[in-house]
Amino acid sequence: MFIYYTPAGYNLKEVILKDSKLTIFLAITLVILVIIGSQIKRITVYEKSQCQVEVTLDNVTFRVKGYIDTGNILIDPILKKPVSVIEADSIPLNIQLGVNVKLHLIPYSSLGCESGLLEVITAENICIYQGKKVVEVPMALLGISRHRLSSDGEFNMLVNSNIL
Repeated sequence: MFIYYTPAGYNLKEVILKDSKLTIFLAITLVILVIIGSQIKRITVYEKSQCQVEVTLDNVTFRVKGYIDTGNILIDPILKKPVSVIEADSIPLNIQLGVNVKLHLIPYSSLGCESGLLEVITAENICIYQGKKVVEVPMALLGISRHRLSSDGEFNMLVNSNIL
């Protein structure tokens, strides 16, 4: 009915579909618009979860790029506090984990690892900057990841959303 009884349908059938170059051009344009739209949606969602995190550890303060992870429900079973995860490579070299900074292990499970033990340290303080919002968390627990958290390097820390 659309093709036979509307002007738009008539133009689609008689003008666009009869010209193969125009049909290919419109198909490619549609694919490009869908890709651009999905990227804009991804960026919009991602920007809402981005933050800067200032970590104070062993009297040294450093900044990392954080991502507020609503899927991170990691809690220390003894201390009953949320645990954020930071890349080990993001911690300055002059901070010696296990020497100057004590660590303990907690059980965890994640995609690709049904069960394991995660090294956890206690930061003296972390400040989470998200736009104009600033959240300060004293004695925050940080799990140490020996692997990259972001394949594209967009963030170095997964901030447990329960902290906020």
